[in-house]
Amino acid sequence: MKMLAKTKYWSLSLLVVLATLGGVAATTFAEAPV
Repeated sequence: MKMLAKTKYWSLSLLVVLATLGGVAATTFAEAPV
């Protein structure tokens, strides 16, 4: 049970990190001159 909670926590953290990186990348590409 403890292990499952830890996995869930890490999955959530990974999602947050990916979302943040995605937002930064999108902003960078949107502002970058093509």
